[in-house]
Amino acid sequence: MDLDTETVFLEDDEELIELQEEEHRVKLEEEELIAIEGELRTKIETEKNEIDRLQQEITELQYLRQDSDLEEYSSTSDSSSDEDEDEEDLQEILNDLLEDNESLEVSI
Repeated sequence: MDLDTETVFLEDDEELIELQEEEHRVKLEEEELIAIEGELRTKIETEKNEIDRLQQEITELQYLRQDSDLEEYSSTSDSSSDEDEDEEDLQEILNDLLEDNESLEVSI
């Protein structure tokens, strides 16, 4: 072999070594990206589960709040009718007292 041919082989070998090193780097990067993909998929699944849990909690709270509002309305309505009855009773007592007072005034 002459010197020119030997030089060409050395350049080809160097280029081959560089390509093999780059291939190795790319494979490492691919493995790293695959690992990151797995982590991200796991995070996404965890976040979806958390969203479902929070939506369920919101639904339960809305139900409890609605239930509480109904109880409050019911007790307000009950107390309102109790107040009406009390007011009627007081009005009746007042009327009786006014009548008694009139009859006392007339007798004096």
